[in-house]
Amino acid sequence: MPFILVFRPHQRRAWAEKFDDEQEVVRLWLNGMYNSGCGCRPGEASSLDYDGAIEDLGHDMSRLTRLDNAEECQRYLTDPDYAGRHNKGLDDVISRARSLGWVDEDEEDLE
Repeated sequence: MPFILVFRPHQRRAWAEKFDDEQEVVRLWLNGMYNSGCGCRPGEASSLDYDGAIEDLGHDMSRLTRLDNAEECQRYLTDPDYAGRHNKGLDDVISRARSLGWVDEDEEDLE
């Protein structure tokens, strides 16, 4: 099942990416995709699975937020208190949600 990860670093702008499944996260993480953006080092991880990848990806983040469906995404976009108020990367989330069909293409930006 596809999902969106919202990378929310401490002192940089948040961004979001969509994934087809958890194995895609692991594959990209192992290939060094996040070395510069997250400061991740897969070779130092204790486990080479999704949980290990998420632990490593999130170690330098203020938050790492996973959105699994349209309803959860809509709540993230419209409820300021859901998943915290700070650095939510709403533009990226909207873009990824539209590509998954979770937000209508014609719908105005929710910010």
